[in-house]
Amino acid sequence: LSITGDATNTTTTSSAYGVNLGNGTVIQTETGALNITGTGDDVAGGGSGFRTGLYVYSLGAGDTTTIKSTSGAIILNGGATFAAATTNASGLQLQTDTATGVAQVVSQTGDITLIGSSTVETGQTQDGLRFSAPDAANTIMLGYDGTNAYSGNIVLRSNSILQRAQNAGSGSISVRTTG
Repeated sequence: LSITGDATNTTTTSSAYGVNLGNGTVIQTETGALNITGTGDDVAGGGSGFRTGLYVYSLGAGDTTTIKSTSGAIILNGGATFAAATTNASGLQLQTDTATGVAQVVSQTGDITLIGSSTVETGQTQDGLRFSAPDAANTIMLGYDGTNAYSGNIVLRSNSILQRAQNAGSGSISVRTTG
């Protein structure tokens, strides 16, 4: 299964997303590969809104956004080539805003690869791969889904990686594998 989206030539101050998956979205395969690619670019002098190539999120209490394969590989690839002077630009972003919301990319045996790139990196919130989670355990989950054992590999690849929030607790971003 492949999903591709592109936010092209954005010129307004509103937000722009190549692929936007959130608030209860479920994308699942059993054995086939799952590839999701989101890209974003705008014109020079374009808007200053929130910009993301591929955005996976859960913003509401109790919402779970799931990208899952039982045994197929999962590849999430977000690229940002935004020219605008925005304070929020990322290639791939995984985000939860509440202690009971979950954004998860999980499998049992398939490899998981997260790829993020950004051509604008002049500030803290301009990055290739961004994780943004509240101070609560397991709000962003990679690999293990909390029930089924996971034996695949997890690869994070980016020109820059940011964990957005400073949390006093531990485990808000859970990356678990035995592969």
